[in-house]
Amino acid sequence: MRCVRRYYEAKPYCERCREGGFHCEGYVCHVEFIDATTRLNQGQSAKRDRSLVQPVPRAEAARDSGDSIYNNPQWDEQHICVSHLVNRLFTWHTDDASPYSASWITVLLHPRDPTGLSTTSLRALATTYFGKVHTHPDLVRKGAGLYPQALQSLRVQLECPCRVLESDLLVAVICLATLESVCACSILRLAPALLGAHADCPHRHQSGVGAALLPTLRSCIAIGYIVERRRCFLEGSAWKSIPWAGRIGSKTPIDYLHDVFSDIPGLLENLDRVTAWSPNIPGRDEFLGQVRQNALSILEILYSWRCKWQEDNPDTAFFIPSSNSGSDGLPPSPFKTVIWFTDPYRANELIVYDSVLLIVLKAAEGLGLNLGEPHSSMTNPSDLLPPIQSNRNEVAIEVCRMVNYHLHCLQRSSGAFMLLFPLNVAYRNLEPESDEARWMEKIMAVTADIHGFEIGRRENMLQARNVST
Repeated sequence: MRCVRRYYEAKPYCERCREGGFHCEGYVCHVEFIDATTRLNQGQSAKRDRSLVQPVPRAEAARDSGDSIYNNPQWDEQHICVSHLVNRLFTWHTDDASPYSASWITVLLHPRDPTGLSTTSLRALATTYFGKVHTHPDLVRKGAGLYPQALQSLRVQLECPCRVLESDLLVAVICLATLESVCACSILRLAPALLGAHADCPHRHQSGVGAALLPTLRSCIAIGYIVERRRCFLEGSAWKSIPWAGRIGSKTPIDYLHDVFSDIPGLLENLDRVTAWSPNIPGRDEFLGQVRQNALSILEILYSWRCKWQEDNPDTAFFIPSSNSGSDGLPPSPFKTVIWFTDPYRANELIVYDSVLLIVLKAAEGLGLNLGEPHSSMTNPSDLLPPIQSNRNEVAIEVCRMVNYHLHCLQRSSGAFMLLFPLNVAYRNLEPESDEARWMEKIMAVTADIHGFEIGRRENMLQARNVST
């Protein structure tokens, strides 16, 4: 028997596909006959023609062989690492069904300047990621050496008005932000702030690569500002309208959700101001009332989004029995059933929605808002949560029940990449020391050990500022 996809013919086991991050299509069980006569004839012909081959001096042969061994791996190393990276991570929006199928992979693989910023950033990420996934410390160190070069070049180019938000620079920002998740470092958090210094360019995202990159950029930038708990330039109305001005009706559900996502940093900044504001100083109560109203408005928008999502996608999410065999490389699930989807885009939308909702609910509690008794509202454990939900623990558990789908059904490691932020938020809202929390810690280890995202490990996530309080 062999794997249908034949990724590893020498070791034909489906386990190899799993370790390599490939989607295995099973085994072929029928008998196959291989015509070996051609190979035998070739061997006989080689013996007959051996006298016609001129002998090569041993010293010259050794020199030629040594040159090929020394040169080829150095030349191929970059291509191997980049192909591995694109195959595992950067294939999410390149399929025809994606509304962002205007591929930015072309810019990634064919930059205008082969020695420029985007190339250096790509090499840094690809080399580090390959080394991390395959446990090659030398490659991790090599990628780490390229990182400061790319970061310094990024800082210089972000200060140039004519370069800000060009395609090559945007791709470099994505690469370095992804590298941060692989290495669990925080140097690049200054990139969103630098981009914010030139935040008057939403029109550059109306078409082409700029439009294709906009969802990823908005998400990365908003998360950076959420971690810093500082107001984000993306909350302006221009960034919520101008990029789609020439494409009426092209705004997707995740785009509308990112509109709300961009408002969260400002809400957290205001929450911190209220907390630090002495009750004896005039104006606090009035400001607190404004912030509370803002939080309620955001919740109303979120609940409306969720209701419409349910109406538009009534059968896209369903429950299946969870598998606790351990053969899939995941820890045994504490749930009898998990949430499955007919469409990966709907899965991404719902898990992002739950993450944003958790942050807003906890902020609302910090503002002293009474959202009702947070009792359990689930009448049936095999039902999705109702659109209007204020029980943070139940929302966090719904995130947990979507983990298996993201790790199994999204291409290679792209599902694990999408889980990094939702897992971070959900873990902080689970009951401490609960079965779900302990299971979540093991899932976080999977995102680091198998998929290479060191920032997903629980110990690294807790070093960051709390994004949900």
